[in-house]
Amino acid sequence: MSKKLSERMDAAQTVMDGERVRWLLGKKIPLTQGENVFGKQMAENRYDLILMNAASAEFTRTMILEEVLDKPKSCVEVAEALDMEPSEVLRHFIALRKWRYVEDAGEKKGYLLFKATTQGRAACEGV
Repeated sequence: MSKKLSERMDAAQTVMDGERVRWLLGKKIPLTQGENVFGKQMAENRYDLILMNAASAEFTRTMILEEVLDKPKSCVEVAEALDMEPSEVLRHFIALRKWRYVEDAGEKKGYLLFKATTQGRAACEGV
């Protein structure tokens, strides 16, 4: 198996082991078969869309976090490594920084560098 595929498989496993996706999976029956506080029931396709979006965001954030585990990198460097748009990477860095999974690590060629925090490392390793 190639290194890139192995990294993606590891990221997918981390997402499936993560709290956000597990929580959503555990709430499927109450959300789709029960009623919310407004007396409404969530359509199953709406639940599936929410779950898919959450899992996709978590997967992308895990891949980004893995890029900055060993060495601080800029949005542009991470975007190139993951074949993504820098603006999309920045959006995820903002969320990761809000959760204290990454922090600023200086500047290089006018770009802000990010590195994983101890908390980010633990989340990436599924601890």
